[in-house]
Amino acid sequence: MTREGLTHNPSKPTGGNCHTCGRHSTAAIEIGYTPHPHGPGTTHYTCPQHATARPPGPTPDELPTPAKPPTHTPPIT
Repeated sequence: MTREGLTHNPSKPTGGNCHTCGRHSTAAIEIGYTPHPHGPGTTHYTCPQHATARPPGPTPDELPTPAKPPTHTPPIT
């Protein structure tokens, strides 16, 4: 323990605001992600009490990648 650890302001809590009740939770659960065309998207969180109140939405890792155009068109028979 250092003197700075005792005298400086504590860091801000991590977590997020609950999408259902609006309260801040340090144990927030990521329930969805809304991409924005001009900048970073918005991550939606919920508190543990409301975790089952909303169906889970896509997270950034679950978003589909844009479809690639076909490189070869099969002949129609």
